[in-house]
Amino acid sequence: MKAETVRPFGPEPDAMAHMPLRERKKTQTRRDILDASRTCFNARDIAEVSMDEIAEAAGVARGTVFNYFPSKGDIVSALVAENAIMFGRLIDRANARRTPLLARLSSIFSTSAKGMLQTADLSRRLLNPVDRKWQATLNSRDASELMLDALEDTFRSASDALRMRDDVPVRHLCELVLSIYTGIIAQWRMDPDYPLIDRLEQAAGLIVDMAHARR
Repeated sequence: MKAETVRPFGPEPDAMAHMPLRERKKTQTRRDILDASRTCFNARDIAEVSMDEIAEAAGVARGTVFNYFPSKGDIVSALVAENAIMFGRLIDRANARRTPLLARLSSIFSTSAKGMLQTADLSRRLLNPVDRKWQATLNSRDASELMLDALEDTFRSASDALRMRDDVPVRHLCELVLSIYTGIIAQWRMDPDYPLIDRLEQAAGLIVDMAHARR
């Protein structure tokens, strides 16, 4: 019997409807394994969860799990990569609205924070890499570049874009945004009582003040 699914923040667009049946089944099985893994990892430390437990929670054979993910580290890396993709989609959704920079950053920060708080134990565990593959995925240059590209659009297409300072490249401002965001998340990972949403909302305001400042 499948365990109750723990979903990451933000809905995934369902592109499976147009896939061939065989590919759709494979994609669904992979999704079932990852959803089951999230549920298991949210309940207990990752090191304590076995591949057998993940298989049982996903409703598939143990061998099927290994066919898709040769190790537990591969599962964790896939979960981390999915979260990065969904964070990028969250930025894209904020950018789709004609709003000022503060509204956009506040929406991006607060929505992601609320999602992490809903599955706080899982989020903290995924943010604490214990092997090289996991760490490499968490610090992926490709994922970082995708998020920076999306953040550039956050700045450039904001309704108050004309107020942005012109003495610092927008890309550099985006790097600061990403560094501030990840730094606050890291602080929350280490301190269960850390006021994550409040700190991120404060950071959004300070970032906008910095982006609008002129020398």
